Amino acid sequence: MSKFLVAAVLLSLINHGADLATAWDDKDFFRYCPASKCSKHGPEIRFPFRLKSSNTSCSMTPCMELACSDQDTILVHPSLGRCKVTAIDYPNRHMYITPLVFYSSPCPLKKLFSRSIPIDAYAENQGPCPDIFLEQNMTLVCCPREFTPSSIDVADSIAGPVSCLSNATNFSYLVDSSGPISILPSDCKVCSDGVVPIAFNSDLRSMYDDGPPPFKSSAERILSFAEIKLEWREMDENIPCLVPMIYLQFSISCSAFILTDVVEKHDYSI
Repeated sequence: MSKFLVAAVLLSLINHGADLATAWDDKDFFRYCPASKCSKHGPEIRFPFRLKSSNTSCSMTPCMELACSDQDTILVHPSLGRCKVTAIDYPNRHMYITPLVFYSSPCPLKKLFSRSIPIDAYAENQGPCPDIFLEQNMTLVCCPREFTPSSIDVADSIAGPVSCLSNATNFSYLVDSSGPISILPSDCKVCSDGVVPIAFNSDLRSMYDDGPPPFKSSAERILSFAEIKLEWREMDENIPCLVPMIYLQFSISCSAFILTDVVEKHDYSI
C-alpha cells in the first residue's frame, strides 16, 4: 500500500469526523482535562500538569503530576523529593517550589546528597523525568582548608563553603558537576557518591543565550534554603495532539499534524 493511499484514507476519515456533529477543538481538550486547585488560593493545575487523582491522559509524563496534601499543592521532584508549589506561571513556563526537606532538616543539603544519584548512572535513573526541568548538576567537594578561587571562571563554578557541612578541618563546597576537578586545590576531593540537580537561576538565563547561567548563582539559592524558581522546557506546540485516548479526535489541526507524522515516519509501500 502506498503512502499516498494511506494519506487519502486518513484524510477521508478526518473529513468524515469533521462532518459529524462536533469536531474537537482546544475547548474540548480542556473540558476533557479541566483545570483544578488544591485550595481556593492555591495555584491552578492544568496541562502540561495534572492533578494525580485526575485522568492520566491529561499530562505528558508522571513527573508533571501534582498532588494535594491538605491545602498544599505538592510536586514530587526526582531529586529534591516532595516540594510545596506556591505558584505556576504557565506562559513563562516556571513554577515556584520549596522542598519540604528545607522545613524538616537542620542541614537539608546533607539529606539531599544522602539520596543523590550516582553520576555515571544519572541519566538512566531519572526514570520518566529526563530533561523536563531546566537544571544543572552539583557535586559535593571537601577541602581541608578554605580557599580563594583562582579566577572569575572558577569562582562561577563553586559555591560555599556550606556551613552545616563544614568545620575547622573540613570545608564543603558545591561544585558544578560538568566542570573539571582540576579547578580545585589538589588537596580537595569529591565527598559525595552522586549528583543533585539544581534549578537554573532563570532570572539570569536570558543574559546567557549560549548556555546556562553561572553555576554559583543557581547554587546560592539552594544554600539560602529559599523558594526555588523551577523552569520546565518548552513543549512542542502539537503535544496536546498526542495525548492518549483523544488523539485523532482532538481537532482538524491535530488530525493534520498526526497525518503528516504518520506518513513521514512509516513506510507503507509494499
